[in-house]
Amino acid sequence: MLTDFRNYGRAEIQLDRRPVVLTGPNGAGKTNLLEAISFLIPGRGLRHARLPDIDRMISAEAAGQPRRAAWGIAATVNRPEAQIDLGTAGIPPPPAAATAGW
Repeated sequence: MLTDFRNYGRAEIQLDRRPVVLTGPNGAGKTNLLEAISFLIPGRGLRHARLPDIDRMISAEAAGQPRRAAWGIAATVNRPEAQIDLGTAGIPPPPAAATAGW
């Protein structure tokens, strides 16, 4: 599950054991999705981005000024021996509906 991450306001993806191929036009968010996944493992992420650069900008209706949205990434990995919940501080781990079985 992604929340306010780069060009994603909110996204949930359910995966199974089959390989995944990401396709789409330039600017669709394929690399942003891979970058989000990379934040669930140790390190600075796929692009080594500074954290303020990742926030999604949201236009503020009342003031007419953009504001930054707090981003978050979460995943549940179902293993035969246990379910593993991963996530950043921005959002809690997802419910069972947004899981990836590996």
